[in-house]
Amino acid sequence: MYKEEFPNIFILFRFLDDISQANIERRKKSLAKSYRPNPVRRSLRWTKNTLNTVRDSVTEALGTALAQGKALNPALNAMSYQHKYVTKVQSEAMGMWNGSFDPILERHIGLRVVMEVTSPSGVVVEHVGVFKEYSQQFLEVMDINYMDNGKLRVCDMVVPRAHAQIRHSAEPVKDGTTIVSLLSDIVSR
Repeated sequence: MYKEEFPNIFILFRFLDDISQANIERRKKSLAKSYRPNPVRRSLRWTKNTLNTVRDSVTEALGTALAQGKALNPALNAMSYQHKYVTKVQSEAMGMWNGSFDPILERHIGLRVVMEVTSPSGVVVEHVGVFKEYSQQFLEVMDINYMDNGKLRVCDMVVPRAHAQIRHSAEPVKDGTTIVSLLSDIVSR
């Protein structure tokens, strides 16, 4: 898929019963790494997010300094065409590095979550699965039980953030209940 086609995507599905045994094994390994990641994996992710945040801050500071320099020295305005090109290439490259750190979503990675997907007609449907990853444009949730033409199938979904959001955790609390059931108990009182 090309970047220009992203706005046309509503949901990407990967149904387990449609993939080869080799891909099922690769998916199992990916799911095992994603679901409740170990401390080493979490610290590597924290380090990556910290470096991305520092990089974004430095890039913003350099942009501000360059703008200040152009205001003080009109000769730098002659380089504006090159600066626009460099800025465009830099932003595309940074977007590929997933510099979209979101502390709220970050807390849910590796946990079972409730993802709300809003259809083009405005209907909201909830799906429960393991939250694997996010980017500026997409959310990836694995191991979802999905009703497809009257048949229950297990799938993974990639959904544009424009159509979906992670609502809350669906992980069990102390006694085996979930956050969803606790909230519904509170609301019903």
